[in-house]
Amino acid sequence: MTRLIMLLLVPGLLFIAIACGDGDGDGDGDATPTPTVAPAETPTPPADVETSGADGFRQFILTFQAALDEGDASFLRDRALTEAVVCTAADVAPNGSGGPTCEFEGQEFDGFRERYWRSEGAITPVDDAFSAYDTMLATALLAESDDFGDGSVQVYALNVGDDAFDAIVTAIIERPADFGGEGPLRVSYGTGWAFEGGRWMVKSTLTAFVLGEELLQPEGEAQPLYPNWELFESS
Repeated sequence: MTRLIMLLLVPGLLFIAIACGDGDGDGDGDATPTPTVAPAETPTPPADVETSGADGFRQFILTFQAALDEGDASFLRDRALTEAVVCTAADVAPNGSGGPTCEFEGQEFDGFRERYWRSEGAITPVDDAFSAYDTMLATALLAESDDFGDGSVQVYALNVGDDAFDAIVTAIIERPADFGGEGPLRVSYGTGWAFEGGRWMVKSTLTAFVLGEELLQPEGEAQPLYPNWELFESS
């Protein structure tokens, strides 16, 4: 009778009786186990996510090399770090060393810094930049080779240190018609990078279609420009 009254008055005990049983055990019963919570895992960034710093830059260079292998002419243009230029009277030709290439006072354009080995550089309209890059992709002679390797367009060396993130590209190309000499031509192309907005952006280039081999040596004329020169190993 007592059991019946308890069931009617406290129905919640029915669940406990069923869960725990009515046996004469020692009290251990079939207690519900406490679930084990697995520790949270640190998410792994997707393979195409770019990261800053020296390690992130070296990883990004593999992406750059893949673009070179594919002949991607838009790769640098899509990542160009530009600066707004408003031309003054002093900027109009003959422009000063390193200044913008202006045709008239008041001209405005998005400028990109291009330099030339053993010569001067300038801030040029980004739409006019990367002509040397285009030439390398279009006229590389893959079957040719020399002491620096085959003729393909490839990242040959890096310069990484402090705030410097440079990749030196090289290729053997068809000799341009306005160049002296004969036969294929070994050229180099320096690219300077900065990490902006979550991706690597090219901030300047250095064209070396004359004496390009000097950029491919750890010591020599290019050493002050690339003091942390290192041969790039893709694997």
